[in-house]
Amino acid sequence: AEQWAAAAGARAAAPRRMQRGARHPMTLTDYRVGRRLVARLVEVDELGHAWSGGDSRQMFSDARGPDASRMVWRFLAAQLKPRAAARP
Repeated sequence: AEQWAAAAGARAAAPRRMQRGARHPMTLTDYRVGRRLVARLVEVDELGHAWSGGDSRQMFSDARGPDASRMVWRFLAAQLKPRAAARP
């Protein structure tokens, strides 16, 4: 995330801690160019080498982690939104 952000000329915002319900806590760091979010680093406590928020019956999945699939989709959907045309 840091290398991608640096290549885009983005700056890191202050990291913020989050925890939803009984899920593992996480630290989020957003990287922006102006107001535009270009990268987000999500560090999940106690996750190890598991897919966060996955089906606990599957190998290498941790149901107590935040839902990584949903987080990825939200980030990508926000990137694909049409931007307002620049005004002359």
